Amino acid sequence: MTEKTEVPNLAEEDQKKQSLKTKISLLILVFVIMLGGMTVGLGKLYFHNVKLARFLTVEETKLLKLETKVIDLKTQLAYSQKDTVTAQVEVEVMTKRMKNIKNSDDLMMRDIELYILNRYRRVPKIVARALAVSIVAACKAEDVSPEVVVGIAEIESQFNPMARNEKSGAIGAMQVMPEWWKKLGLKSVYELYDIPINITSGVKILKIHINEDAKGNLEKGLYFYVGKDSTYAARVFQAAGRFAIFRSTVDDDEKKGDEREEEKAAEGNSKPEAKPDKPKEVKGK
Repeated sequence: MTEKTEVPNLAEEDQKKQSLKTKISLLILVFVIMLGGMTVGLGKLYFHNVKLARFLTVEETKLLKLETKVIDLKTQLAYSQKDTVTAQVEVEVMTKRMKNIKNSDDLMMRDIELYILNRYRRVPKIVARALAVSIVAACKAEDVSPEVVVGIAEIESQFNPMARNEKSGAIGAMQVMPEWWKKLGLKSVYELYDIPINITSGVKILKIHINEDAKGNLEKGLYFYVGKDSTYAARVFQAAGRFAIFRSTVDDDEKKGDEREEEKAAEGNSKPEAKPDKPKEVKGK
């Protein structure tokens, strides 16, 4: 018997192939759509992350600025507190300085006293004070510059009220010549060793020379005061200038003076009292 051969159904196979192609196309389409969706999502996520990063950078910058501002404010506060403490100290110092100072005369007396004490340690404080009070009073009475008189006393005797020139006999801080004691109405030549009398006498003599011999010229008045020395006025002005400079830095020197007093007090507790200096002989007149 002859076997029957099955004839392939080409139409059915084409239909299956077409169905498979359709399914594959659908799968590809779905994949493409999914891929596109993922790409869009990833893009959005990327841009979101970029935007977030920018936002965080801006916020970090703001935070850094705020931290810097806080540091600046803390620094300013620290300086402000320091300035406050400094101001309080200055107020206390000024209060202490001004406690016994009522007018410009008191200021001048204080400055003269400090100048003497800081430049000439051998001069006792009580003597420096007496010289300062006498200089201010005499200069005010005779309308003479205290700076000039300070310069004279420094040049003549280095503020030694017991100074005496053996050659000319000039006496005291202002080195007043002995013959003046009668002209000035003093009871004795020895009164010129008295500090107020010596300073007052010296200032009066200077004023006489300025008015009568120098026709109101201070430099010429000094020329006659010392006995006609052409270099004397320049030396006095130089000393007066030193005093003027000292006055501009009196705060520092005042502190030095206070330290000196403390040193003296400490030395007094541990060392025997030193003997006073011998009266200094002054060359000049």
